[in-house]
Amino acid sequence: IIGDVSMNYWWINANPHDDKNPWSWTKSIGIGQTEEWNSQNEQGGTRKYFSKVKVGDLVIGYNSGKQRELVALGKITEGRHSNKDGIQVIDVIKTKEIQFPISIEEVKQNDILKDKFSNGVKVRGTIISLTREQYDELVKMIV
Repeated sequence: IIGDVSMNYWWINANPHDDKNPWSWTKSIGIGQTEEWNSQNEQGGTRKYFSKVKVGDLVIGYNSGKQRELVALGKITEGRHSNKDGIQVIDVIKTKEIQFPISIEEVKQNDILKDKFSNGVKVRGTIISLTREQYDELVKMIV
């Protein structure tokens, strides 16, 4: 089993095809680079789960839009804080690029994951909470 009981596990969406703010796990950030993740959604509200994210939590990176694939692993390097512009953010470091990305269709066919993702991932630019079992299963599919 990967990780420990005190950490949280997250699926973080990026949308490389967003006209206003395109961001991609594969093109916008390299391995070992850190990215700020804004706390506000498109409607100006705080993203669900944002306040629960903490240093050391593990992350699955998903590119939504046309790609719809798991493409990276990451880790939270700083929990919710204000950046230099006064915007609430979290910091995520990309720790691994997935050599053979996993499609959402493959995720939906997995016995452990199908209930969580049976309708796909319809939300954009958001954080989705994962159980340790779900995270471990996704990592098994990747490696």
